[in-house]
Amino acid sequence: MQRRLIFITTILSIFLLLIGCAAQTNLKDYEPKSPDEEAIVSLLNKWKETWESGNLQGILDMLHDDAKIMYGGGPTPKRIATKEEAKKALPGDIAAFCCGLKLGTPKIDASGKEANVEILIVVTEGWHMQYKWPYTFNLVKENNRWLIMSWKYQ
Repeated sequence: MQRRLIFITTILSIFLLLIGCAAQTNLKDYEPKSPDEEAIVSLLNKWKETWESGNLQGILDMLHDDAKIMYGGGPTPKRIATKEEAKKALPGDIAAFCCGLKLGTPKIDASGKEANVEILIVVTEGWHMQYKWPYTFNLVKENNRWLIMSWKYQ
């Protein structure tokens, strides 16, 4: 009886896990509702690819000149850096979390030349360890181009 209960529990757990994984969508599956959302999704995908490649200058190029971005956390305190300070602050974060980024389904609130994006970023290290951070990106549109004004995470 006990073996049967363990077997049924295991099968049910696997089934629920598969349903949960199938129900989650990610940024790749997101259907933009406007040209601005399409440009914002493109920026987020570019940010992900640039981050994973370790291209610090590419990340800096996506930042507004007045950007304020969060870095650090874990064993070091979270801090806010200007674009200029990010040149020294970001390499450690990029090196620590460069691989296996997955961006969840964004919640985009775009109005005029400003946008707020809430998105879950999952960092996978190997097959067994994941870090999940809810990120908030604040964007501005200048010269027909979306730029990152800030990002924060919990």
